[in-house]
Formats: sequence, C-alpha cells, structure tokens
Amino acid sequence: MIQAKLTGIGEYICSEVPELASPKEGWAVVKTGAVGICGSDIHVYKGVNPVLVPPRIQGHEFSGVLKSLNGPSELKVGARVVVNPVVGCGHCIDCKAGKQYLCNEAYVIGGEVPGAFGGETYVPIRNLVPISDNLSFVESTIVEPTAVAVHTVGDVSNKTVLIIGQGTIGLLCLQVAKNQANKVIVVDVSDEMLAVSKKLGSDKTINSRTGDLDKELKDYLKGEPLDVIIDVVNRQKTVEFSIRSIRKGGLLIWVGIPLKEPFAFDLVTLLCNEIKIQTSYLYSEDDFIRAKNLVEQKAIDACTLVSKVFKLKDTAKAFEYKETVPSIKVVVEV
Repeated sequence: MIQAKLTGIGEYICSEVPELASPKEGWAVVKTGAVGICGSDIHVYKGVNPVLVPPRIQGHEFSGVLKSLNGPSELKVGARVVVNPVVGCGHCIDCKAGKQYLCNEAYVIGGEVPGAFGGETYVPIRNLVPISDNLSFVESTIVEPTAVAVHTVGDVSNKTVLIIGQGTIGLLCLQVAKNQANKVIVVDVSDEMLAVSKKLGSDKTINSRTGDLDKELKDYLKGEPLDVIIDVVNRQKTVEFSIRSIRKGGLLIWVGIPLKEPFAFDLVTLLCNEIKIQTSYLYSEDDFIRAKNLVEQKAIDACTLVSKVFKLKDTAKAFEYKETVPSIKVVVEV
C-alpha cells in the first residue's frame, strides 16, 4: 500500500509499505478513504509545533473502510466509517462518560501515533462511527472539525452571536450556530472568506482590516447587545475587543489557539461585568456523533468547505498547496 510520511520539515515522501498486521483486541484497522489537512498538521509540517516533530505519519480528519477488527462490534468488515481520533484510557471517569478528550492519558490518532496518511490506521473499535452510502469519504473529512464546532457552540441558541475568524472552524461554528436559530455576525480580514461566510448564512459580515469594526458593529446592532462572542483567533486585539464589546453577563468562548507570546487582558472589566469565559479544545463522543449526523443530513455544507482534493501519492503537493494557496479545506483521497 502507499504511505505518505512526513520525513522532515516541509518534506513528504510517498512509498510502498506492507499492509498493517491484524489489530490487537478491542481495535480495528481502517483503510483510508480520504483525509483532511488540518492547520495543526501544517504546524508540524513547518516545524513550529513544540511537541510533535518529524518524522511522523499525520492525518486525524479521516474516513475509510473497516478492513479488520478484533472484538465485538455491530460493524462488519467492509463498513464505511468516519473515525473519532481522540483516544483515552477507556476506564477513567471521563472516558466512561464519553469525554476522552479530558482523559489524562488522551492522545490523537494522526498526532502522537500514526494516522491516515499511512494508508491504513489502527483505531479502537469504540472510535468507529458508521456513515451512510450517500456521504462521500471526502465530505466525511469535515466531521472531525465539525465536532470541534459543535462542542464550541454547545447549546447556545436564539442569541446574538459574533464569531471572530472565518477559517474552517469559524465557518463551521457559523453553520452550527445558524442551525440553532442564532443571529450571527462574523468578522475576518479576508473578503474572500467573508464571501464564503455570507454564502453559508451569516447575517452580517465585517472586514476588520479595511473597515471600522466598532462603528460597523454599532450601526448594525442599533443598541442590541451581543450575547456571545466566539473567538477563533485569540490574539491580544481580539480578546481586548471581545471584553469591551460583550454585554454584561455575556459569554466569551475561546477556541482559537493563541501564539506563544503571552498577552494581558482587562480582568477588572471581566469581574465587574460578570462576563463568563468558556474554553473549547476538542469534543465528546456525543459531539462527534452529532457532528456526523449534521454533515450526513447536509445541515453542514461540507462541499463548500473543500477547496481542492489530491491523491495520496500527491500528498507532498497537497501540503505545498495548503501552505501557499489561499484555501479552506484541502483533502487527500486514496
């Protein structure tokens, strides 16, 4: 089978390797159908991730075919599946509650251990989620980032929500929020990304690079308060803006991964206005299944988010494209 391996910084090599051996008890082997390139994959590719470094087999946003399994399951060999890549110990209180992302021993397939660019991947049986025949493998790569958005937006509904940042996660948070009857304002520095956001249902778009963000927001809201701000960027300026713009008693949701440089924020205003802060990183099993259902039911427009599709043998070109060409989601398929 073909394996695409990150052998060094900015260097992907494709080669023929043996198929995986039979899985250990409780595990399965999934033959890759398609795998998305995540921003975190690019960080490792560029050598700027402080923990994960080459050589490495990446790929955590993936779907495929169940090739073999060792243990009880309702799934049969040949089933089409999407994979929840977050693996916990399986026996702690959080794992038993379906919240492996909080497990002290949690790791990510395609992060700390080999992932879908390997052509085949070892996956715990409990992490397999079946998909219907009408959902393509390419579309299924959007399930994992959608799970992040589902977890981030949570049960926010019938609110006025502002989302800062319209990359993949921001666009998915927009769609989840609109599905939950929220009015959604989005902010970004790219007219191209704002155009996509408008297509996906945003109520108001603002380019903070070319426009006056505070004035445009004030003119649009006409005195209506902002209930929730979802920050998918988390930089000094976005945090400052959020704290001064959210209503008293409002909710700030921080999901963007900040740069290494520390920054300060106005704790006094947070305290005096009783502003709530919620952080979001991964997702629960329920979040992942709900995300799969949303993508499968076309409540999430996966096709609009996929900018370009490459073959596995062209993985090096796919990463170069993602790194150099403005795009949303770049996908590699077998």
